[in-house]
Amino acid sequence: MRILILSDYSSESPGGAQVIIRLFAESLRRQDFQVFEVNTTFDPNRSSVIQNLLANSNLLRELRSVINPGALLKLQRRIREIKPDAIWVHNVNNYWSWSSLLISKFNARTILTCHELSAISNLKLKKSHFDSNLELVYMSLDMSLPTVLLLKMKHFYLRFLFKQVRAVAIGEICQDVLEANDFRITVRIPNRVEGCTHLDTQSREPDSVLFAGRLIEKGLRETAIGVEQAGMRLFLIGPPELHSEALQYCAAERVEYLGIKPNQELLLLLHKFEIVSLCSQSFDNYPTIGLEAIVHGCKIVTSEVTGLSRLLVRHGIDSTVRVGEIPVFRDIQAIPNELFQSRKLLQEIIDPTVTVDSYLSLFD
Repeated sequence: MRILILSDYSSESPGGAQVIIRLFAESLRRQDFQVFEVNTTFDPNRSSVIQNLLANSNLLRELRSVINPGALLKLQRRIREIKPDAIWVHNVNNYWSWSSLLISKFNARTILTCHELSAISNLKLKKSHFDSNLELVYMSLDMSLPTVLLLKMKHFYLRFLFKQVRAVAIGEICQDVLEANDFRITVRIPNRVEGCTHLDTQSREPDSVLFAGRLIEKGLRETAIGVEQAGMRLFLIGPPELHSEALQYCAAERVEYLGIKPNQELLLLLHKFEIVSLCSQSFDNYPTIGLEAIVHGCKIVTSEVTGLSRLLVRHGIDSTVRVGEIPVFRDIQAIPNELFQSRKLLQEIIDPTVTVDSYLSLFD
C-alpha cells in the first residue's frame, strides 16, 4: 500500500506533531508500506517581504491559506505523481485550504486528524460537554471581527469536510470538543512516543522545572510564578521571548534560558529536570513533550484543558491545576516517582502498535 502523509510541517521540523508524523511513518515503513511525506507549507529556505509579513500575522496567514490556488494546484500535481492508495492529513486546521485536497478525485481512502481546535470550537463551550467540572471560554470575545468571521468560516467548512472523510480525534478532550460541536468522530487515537534507552537520573538538577515550548500561552506565567514561590529553578527551551516573559515573574538568578533545541537534543536534556510544566491556557490535546518527559523519568504538571490530565487521573496521579492556577511545585515534587514510572502508564504511552494498527484499520 502507498500511504501519503500530508501535513503543515515535515517530520524534520521541531515540534510535537512532527514527532508523531516521524514515528508513524517509521512504524509503517517497518511494516513494508511505501510512505511519502508532503509538506504543505512554503519552502522554509525562501524568504520574501510578503512571507515575512504573513509570518507575523495570524489573520494574514490564514487568508493566504484560503486564497493561494497556485500552491494548492502544485500539491495536487504532487499527489497525482505519488498515486497514493491512502492519504493521512494531519494537523490540517492551521492551513485549512489544503483540506480541499480531500474532496478531489484521487481515488484514495482519506482520514483527517484534528490537532488544533480554533476552527472547530464555538465561542463558548459549556461545562456540560465535559466529564470534569470545566467551564471555559476558548475564543476570546475581544478578538477582531475579521478574525472571528474567518474562524467561523473554517468551522462551517470543516463541518462539511468531516462528512467526506473519516475523522480522527487525538485524545479525549479533542473528542469532547468535536462531538460538542456536532462533528462525527470515527475513532479516537492518542499520541505515542518512543521509549527511552538512556535514562540517567543521577545527573538530574535538584529543584528544577522545565518549560519547553514555542508559545507563552502554554502556561509560562503560571510556571514562572510557581517556581518563584517554591524557591526552585526554572529552565526554558524555546524562542528568546520566553526568557524576557519569565523574568517578569521570577528572579533572574532562578531562570536559565537554554535556547531553541531540536527534538533529539531535547530528549537528551530531559533527564536533567525533575518537573516539566504544561499549564496550558488553551486546549492542548496530547502534548508530546509531556509524554516524552514521563518516559524520561520526569514528573509533569498539566492544566485541566490538557489531554494528559485525564491520562494522569486514570493512573492515580494528582498533578492537574485549573486554567490560570499557580502550580504548587513542591506538592508535585512530593508525588512518588513510582506513580509516574508505573508499568501500565509507560505501556500506554510507548506502545506503538496501538496507534499504527488503529490508523491502518481506517484505511481498510
